[in-house]
Amino acid sequence: SYWSAAAIIPLLAMAAVMDCASRVLNIGTTLKKRTIFAPLVIFAALIVNAGLNLILIPRYGSMGATVATLISYVVFCALRFWSSNLFIKIRYEWGRVFTIATLGAAAVAVFYAIDSLRGLSPGRARLLFTMGIKVSLALAFPLLLFALGFFDERERRKVGEIWRSLPAIARRGRVSESALIVLISTGVVA
Repeated sequence: SYWSAAAIIPLLAMAAVMDCASRVLNIGTTLKKRTIFAPLVIFAALIVNAGLNLILIPRYGSMGATVATLISYVVFCALRFWSSNLFIKIRYEWGRVFTIATLGAAAVAVFYAIDSLRGLSPGRARLLFTMGIKVSLALAFPLLLFALGFFDERERRKVGEIWRSLPAIARRGRVSESALIVLISTGVVA
């Protein structure tokens, strides 16, 4: 009965990412103790969300609510960045931010395309096959970033050091090789 919710999860995840990003982009407001801007920004994002909900939910249902939520979080993030920059200008690496965001959005679009091709009521074999493709694409994310030249020299050198140390760590038996790969790919081991 929850199967139809799978369609909205990636967009809600992107909204959660925007919420987390807004916390980072709000540094100037926090450091300069100008928190009076916080309720103003929240209220503006709330107005955007409510307006989009009124427009999108009647026509698109839960997907409309999800899109409204995502767009309102984008607005929230942008407004927090704008208000923060009134007090402290922080130079973010926007090229890298947009590279990772674009690649992430492309991965989500591919996930939706796979679901669309598979259909709404997949058989078990087809479901496992498409899940395998999705998991492979998700695990390939760092490799795709590498192919796009995302990582700088220091980061590539650190990855090389970790890669060379994998056999020694696995031989010591502290963790299995598969667990170690998961830990590295998620950033737990650096």
